[in-house]
Amino acid sequence: MIADPALQLDQPFGSFPGLIAAWGEYRGDAPALYDGAVTLSWRDTADRVERIAARLQADGLQRGQAVAILGTTTVNYALIYLAAIRAGGCAAPLTTSASPEQLAGMAKDSGAIHLFIDRAKLTELGDFKLPIEHQIVLDEELEAFMAAPGTKAAPFEPEDADPLNIIYSSGTTGIPKGIVHSHGMRWRQMTFRASLNYGKDSRTLTSTPLYSNTTMAVFLPTMYSGGYVSRMGKFDTEKWLERAQAERSPTPCWSRCSTAG
Repeated sequence: MIADPALQLDQPFGSFPGLIAAWGEYRGDAPALYDGAVTLSWRDTADRVERIAARLQADGLQRGQAVAILGTTTVNYALIYLAAIRAGGCAAPLTTSASPEQLAGMAKDSGAIHLFIDRAKLTELGDFKLPIEHQIVLDEELEAFMAAPGTKAAPFEPEDADPLNIIYSSGTTGIPKGIVHSHGMRWRQMTFRASLNYGKDSRTLTSTPLYSNTTMAVFLPTMYSGGYVSRMGKFDTEKWLERAQAERSPTPCWSRCSTAG
């Protein structure tokens, strides 16, 4: 049996992509992601992240290049986010409430050649097409997009300054501005996980989008600690309370935005 991947998090710096693969082997059939309709084990999560990353690389994704994501947060959305990082790229979730013109500005600014967009958002945009070469319907075409089962992406060993994600501002003064977070910044953030009770037994319920840093600040530590994330596409008081009750752990700690417990 492989060593507990959590030991890697005690190092000054390490590989987030390597952690997903290690947790996939270490945790196996333990649940990793759920969105109210789809549940994925850690084994399946790690496999799909590899397969998506392999296809991104085959399509020409360059080191540090953004992968744009637009739509309601689901299991597939989370997989794209993690796969962009695994491939050596940078996750760039776009704000769903932005105007078409703002979205076009973000798409151009990101430099992405891939856009994963869900059917609802695609329908909402109508004839308006974002300036990104490869556009994949997130909730319909992901299975066909992925490389064959068992395919591994080419190795990627991150450096401190490599971009991990981009967060876009609200755009109140024009086109939203991109804020880049590095692998080093996110790894240092993980050093606080012990005081916040993150670990393989963590259960995190998120009801805010993954384009929000508040959400990522708990989503990423939970995933990279081998825990379990339950995603809500949109906050609803009654449904939130029902999900929190159903998902509760022996020592629960839920909040509206997102929680580890």
